Amino acid sequence: MQLIINTYSLQTALIIVCSNLKRNLQPSILNNVLLEARKNELKLTTFDGSQLVCLTLEAQVSKDAQITVCAWDLKNLVEKIKNKAIEILLHKDQLIIKSDSVTICLKTISANEFITLPQLESKSISIKLKRENLLAGIEQTLHCASKELSKQILTGINLKLVRENKRQLLKFCATDAHQLAALETEVDLDNTAKEFELIIQSKTMNLLSTLLKADYSSIITLTFDETLVEFSTDKFVLTCNQILGNYPQYEKLIPDEFEIQAIVDRQQMIKNLTLVNSVAQDNLVSITISPSQQQINIQAQTPGIANGNQTQSGYLLGNIQAQTITLNHDYLLKSLKSLPGSEVKILINQPNQPIEIQNLVPEPAQHIIMPVQVRK
Repeated sequence: MQLIINTYSLQTALIIVCSNLKRNLQPSILNNVLLEARKNELKLTTFDGSQLVCLTLEAQVSKDAQITVCAWDLKNLVEKIKNKAIEILLHKDQLIIKSDSVTICLKTISANEFITLPQLESKSISIKLKRENLLAGIEQTLHCASKELSKQILTGINLKLVRENKRQLLKFCATDAHQLAALETEVDLDNTAKEFELIIQSKTMNLLSTLLKADYSSIITLTFDETLVEFSTDKFVLTCNQILGNYPQYEKLIPDEFEIQAIVDRQQMIKNLTLVNSVAQDNLVSITISPSQQQINIQAQTPGIANGNQTQSGYLLGNIQAQTITLNHDYLLKSLKSLPGSEVKILINQPNQPIEIQNLVPEPAQHIIMPVQVRK
């Protein structure tokens, strides 16, 4: 192996592929990055036992080869180099990194020892998706996925393609049973594209979001079989095991009608929630929506110690008296931060029923938050 590569490109790629790994994985080969140099490109691959990421970088390759080296050691060394270019050489079992007067050697392990996922089956299904559709779906739903391993089926994003009234809809959903986020966007796929439903790990979707922000390819290829799912462009490949099982029929959890609607400034509500958070006991806030006064009151308190109260105006519709509902502060704040646009719509029924938060443009996402019953 002999090549010259841009320092910044290599540093950025190593940050991404190392984010796929936890420290001290077993077997120890999982802590390594596979380097493959050929045809004026360098590929970097890491695998954590269930998820594989491969990045392709431009490089001036003089001699083809493949080898593995500790990913963390390589990342830590390369990030200290300030020069614009790095020369990488392979001599026997040593990877030599040169930059001006600096020469560093790392011990290598044969590429034959590297572990990877099995290949996708020949009967796998492949479709093309727009980058912006995937990115919007991830950013507006991922925060609702469960972090409890006992609820494995809920620890990822449900992604499915359905046909409704001659429209092709790509639907995203994540929930932890206390909050739910759903987004659907119309797509224009080949008429032969079949409906499908997948549950994809949260860590995969989080890494995919990072890759999509770094790679501006307009089209992403989604390929899957019965157990594996893969996202790819010319610059990256991200493959993981699917979460197998039946996802809840979340559409039934979303109310059809609401008694009160409020359109409010999103950033102002984020600011108000942040201000009252310091006195929120048990991370709870009370939201009072008053159609007659055209305002929303946000209140939090620690009894006997402090009380926080913020009011903001809005456009409110409803023929019933003011309603007060108690919510988890973090759920509400994360929902507001994940939605695009300057305004959001808040929909409420009774205090013991879930509320819904929607953005107004472009495609409205649906965020459902369950109320908290406070014992008096």
